[in-house]
Amino acid sequence: MSLKSFIKFAIIQPKTAFQNIVMTVIGVYGRYSELSVFKETFLEGEYAWLYNQINQQSVVVDIGSNVGDTAFFFLTNNKVKKLIGFEVDGKAFGRCKQIFTRLNQDRALFLNKKADLSVMNKILKDQNFPIAIKCDIEGGEYDIFREGLDLKKVYAIEMEYHYDVQKIKSFLESEGFTVEFSRKNNNPIGWNIGLLKAKRPLLHK
Repeated sequence: MSLKSFIKFAIIQPKTAFQNIVMTVIGVYGRYSELSVFKETFLEGEYAWLYNQINQQSVVVDIGSNVGDTAFFFLTNNKVKKLIGFEVDGKAFGRCKQIFTRLNQDRALFLNKKADLSVMNKILKDQNFPIAIKCDIEGGEYDIFREGLDLKKVYAIEMEYHYDVQKIKSFLESEGFTVEFSRKNNNPIGWNIGLLKAKRPLLHK
């Protein structure tokens, strides 16, 4: 379905709970580029796997929040008690804050800082609920998902990977995760980009 068809479909449908979400998206994210991002998240379901793993009260850590599309998506799951988003790009962070202020969404906290190892360990340690992590930071994932990251409270991870994913896969498997990954079909020639999905039984409730 094209973006134009998606919008037309949303407008003519009865206002179910999902359609209310769609109409809010269209009303708040009025820029075409942002709607394209939402199409990828809501229609194409890029992070639907992680969404479906959240079947208990959880905190979602969204590393690389961009303009808030994935945050919006995860917050439609009523099992998400809190979402903590990281976005280093000042323009995208400002837009994200502006939009979530308009939505009056008090379950989300966005930080305009890099999610390095020390920052992540503090965030993960401070949470009182099990944690699911989404990550899309254009190659920066290798600076986070390595030895020293405290994943005791984490039960599911979905990330966009870049370059060689084997080191991250090996690290997560050493932490007890079952890992699978797949390349994206629209990769530019010579690029190794895909989605990594990792899950395990929760070790510390």
